[in-house]
Amino acid sequence: MKITKILLAIAIMLGFTSCLDSDGNDQTITTNLYEVFNVVEDTQKGTVEAVNGVSYEMEFNYNKKLVNLSINGLQLSQASPSYTVAAQNVSFSINEQDEIVINIPSMTNGSVTVTDFKMKIRRRMAGLNDISVFNITYKVNGGYNVRGVQKAIFYFGDTETTILGTPSVFQTDATYYAVTFEPTVRKDGKSQARLFMYDAKFAPKMPEMNLMLLELYADFTLDGYTISESSAKVYTGTVQNPKEEPDYAVTDFSLTGVFATGVEFEYTAAGRFKSSAKCGYTFTEGVLN
Repeated sequence: MKITKILLAIAIMLGFTSCLDSDGNDQTITTNLYEVFNVVEDTQKGTVEAVNGVSYEMEFNYNKKLVNLSINGLQLSQASPSYTVAAQNVSFSINEQDEIVINIPSMTNGSVTVTDFKMKIRRRMAGLNDISVFNITYKVNGGYNVRGVQKAIFYFGDTETTILGTPSVFQTDATYYAVTFEPTVRKDGKSQARLFMYDAKFAPKMPEMNLMLLELYADFTLDGYTISESSAKVYTGTVQNPKEEPDYAVTDFSLTGVFATGVEFEYTAAGRFKSSAKCGYTFTEGVLN
């Protein structure tokens, strides 16, 4: 799989760990999702806030199809108290898409009550790297809607580029993307986001490049996010040591993401390559080969 060559550079941002334990005939796997934040909707005030500091821990018993689940560091705003809420020996299932499905009607610690908890886990492996996707929603105390959002999400799909002023159109499914979020870094009320393009090409003879847009800002809703920038700098290298590539500067960048399904975006690069992409969570043939 060609994507394994770059995943190590961003794997730390995926933020979950797993460990295996065995006791007789029972085999348990504990997964801790910690590089995550919550988008919290206050239904009475009509406000939406990105709240950092939460983590989710799941201890799966695959023989018995049971899971122990805890939400740690749960806050309803960045200034509110922090809580832990847990449920034990909850049944889970595997759906037709091979996703792990967890539904918990209610759990409480006496101070806060979580209802309608729903989690789907789409397991994805890139070589030895786990890049699973978690879809997490629930309600708190009847007045707050909550979604757990991973700070790094990989997307795969089709990219189409038109060379402006010509009839030439280039299509590829070999380019793939990662969007990362830092909810505590804010500008004009929006949270910092970054777009990583892997094996990007705008024309058939162009060499594949890994490009980064590091200075984007996202608006969140409970279901997704949007990013709109009239211009954005493009970099190669790493986040720690970026090199600006002014010849590839981006204009008219527009992105719409839906947490449950994927992302669509478009932009113009280098003043003459108009690209659009529609991506989800399933590996494309171009990435696998």
